[in-house]
Amino acid sequence: MFQEVSVRSQEGLKKDLVAVEEPLAITLIQERAEGCEEHPFAITMRTPGNDYELVMGLLFTEGVVSAASDVQAMACLEGDENVMTVRLLPSVAIDPDLFRRSVTATSACGLCGRVAIDNLLADYPKAVWSLPPLKASLLCQLPSVAQEAQELFRTTACAHSSALFDPHGRLIKLFEDVGRHNAMDKLIGWAAINDQLPLENRIALCSGRLAFELVQKSARAGIPILAAVGAPTSLAVELAERTGITLVGFLRQDRFNVYAHSERISC
Repeated sequence: MFQEVSVRSQEGLKKDLVAVEEPLAITLIQERAEGCEEHPFAITMRTPGNDYELVMGLLFTEGVVSAASDVQAMACLEGDENVMTVRLLPSVAIDPDLFRRSVTATSACGLCGRVAIDNLLADYPKAVWSLPPLKASLLCQLPSVAQEAQELFRTTACAHSSALFDPHGRLIKLFEDVGRHNAMDKLIGWAAINDQLPLENRIALCSGRLAFELVQKSARAGIPILAAVGAPTSLAVELAERTGITLVGFLRQDRFNVYAHSERISC
């Protein structure tokens, strides 16, 4: 989603297209024996579109739900598409610590305001890649395939993307957003809604850098190979090592670096 704005350049006034960024407020609702409980969950800055996938992915990667079936219903507030209510099954146990974090997340940082980052260094299931090692030549082709599908970036030069590939390098799904963590949440939420989790024998490709939060989300979804055109952080490398994720950075058409579990990539 984008909108037209007026800008001044060296040539004078002209029109430009910019990516839309708007807040999305998420409230959790749950029926209890003593009545209906409402919990403000988060406010995230995102590009509108695929909000159901975004919210489902966020709930899954934050550990609120373990499957899409834990959600009874999801709907935008009437007359306001920037407010989403999520009705959870009564059986879903909500960790009270979840609501002690800051509820505002910018488009750059999905995990800012966590009570303690150590709480996120949990033992995730090991990612599964049961196939022969991925050929380096195939891996190097993925950025160009993803770029062809990045319509919002091509229009505005202001969008991140998360793409999912099969072991043969075929693009399965790609989402764009002004926030890199939102793009990943949309991808994982789509997988949850379509009963695709865990994402065994799949490759995820992200634009930009690889921060801790993207590895954490990938680990939760069972993604075995996570690549990006940018560099990883130290915590991203540490978590990838612990969760069995092959972490690839600086992915180009002719080169890349493998920071964790290089045994899944063949030369």
